[in-house]
Amino acid sequence: MRKLSLLAALALGGATVPAEAAVVQYGIAFDQTNVSFDSREGDPSSFYRPRGGTFSFDTEANQLLSFNVDAATPTSTLQPSRNDQAIALFAAAGPCDLACFIGAVNGGVWSVSGGSSIERTTITFGSPLNGSVSNINPGPQRFFSLSGVTRVTGPVPEPGTWLMMLLGFGAIGYSLRSSRGVKARLATA
Repeated sequence: MRKLSLLAALALGGATVPAEAAVVQYGIAFDQTNVSFDSREGDPSSFYRPRGGTFSFDTEANQLLSFNVDAATPTSTLQPSRNDQAIALFAAAGPCDLACFIGAVNGGVWSVSGGSSIERTTITFGSPLNGSVSNINPGPQRFFSLSGVTRVTGPVPEPGTWLMMLLGFGAIGYSLRSSRGVKARLATA
């Protein structure tokens, strides 16, 4: 039993240590700070605000591999144009590693505006990228404007990390259940 508990603790502990991989993936959050709209049409922020996103980064080559944003509306086609724009902007910014890119995302802002049957989404990065990526899509007739700040939420765990964590929890649960059975048998004997 002690071996199983030790093994489970090692598996669970190993799941919390990030793997030293060349390619890492991080999450992006879009926090809303401002909204303006015609009150007769209702608040558009729950429907038009970007839901979140991810980016992949090669830490050995210091290269941005992908930049994906979860589109707020079904008509938004944020890929691949925004992905290509972000990669080109990163390449043009000069030397920048993962910490530098995270700083640019954390120092960034986003905006979505609608009206005259179009919707425009823009993400502006902070220093050292100091540039924007945007797209225009078919949108509502209503006029509105949303904006906020971007931030990196942290690394997205790899599937192997989730597997190790689940195995660790399972092993701990099994060892706890087994040790209760031994105590119950000793108590009745």
